[in-house]
This record gives sequence, C-alpha cells and structure tokens, in this order.
Amino acid sequence: SAQQTLNASMREYADWSGRVLTAVQEQSGAALHAAGDISARLDDSSRRLSETYSDFVDDLSAAFGKSMGMFDENITSVLKALQDKLDDLKAAADGVPGQGARLQKETEACASAISQLQRAVTDLTKAMNREGA
Repeated sequence: SAQQTLNASMREYADWSGRVLTAVQEQSGAALHAAGDISARLDDSSRRLSETYSDFVDDLSAAFGKSMGMFDENITSVLKALQDKLDDLKAAADGVPGQGARLQKETEACASAISQLQRAVTDLTKAMNREGA
C-alpha cells in the first residue's frame, strides 16, 4: 500500500538524515579541534619568534657596542701614535727657520680634526648604548 511505502521511505529518510547529521557533527568537531591545534601552534610560534627576535636584537646591540668600543680604542691608539709623530716633526721643524709656525698651524688643524672624530665616535657609542638599554 502507498501508506506503508510512504512510511518506509520516511523512515529511510530519517535514518539517512540522522547518519548525515552525525557525520557532519563529527566532521565539525574534528575541524574545530584541528583549528584549536593550529591556533595553539601559531601562538607558540609567535611567542618563540618574539623571544628569538628580542635575543637577536639584544645580541646585535651588545656586539655593536663592543665593536664601537674596540673601534674607539683603536682610533685612540692610532691618534696617540699620530700625535707623537706630529710632536716629533714639530720638534724637528723648530730648528728650520719659518717651518715651525707653519707646522704648528697644520698640527693644530690635524689635532682639531682628530678631536672631532673622537667626539663623533664617542657620541655614536653613547647613542648605541642608550638604544641598546
């Protein structure tokens, strides 16, 4: 009879709908769980990247500060040697008429330029130390 066929078809449809709904719920739960895992992994990666970047910046600042300190020390020693040489030349030129005043003027100009260089290096080192702090 048509009524029995309709009832059987409706039961089959209800069973099929129930299975589809259960499968959709299971897939949704799995997708939600996977999204949670992905989110947790992204959070962990972000945290590690932030820590690594901070360490990198700290190490870079420290290395740059040390390099600038070494550069300053080297410049200071080169400038001292240069000043000693200029003093020797000045002493030698003092015995030659007219050369002492000219050499004195050139020595003072050179010493002024060297002093400016030292101040610039010192200021740069201080600025980098402030940025690294």
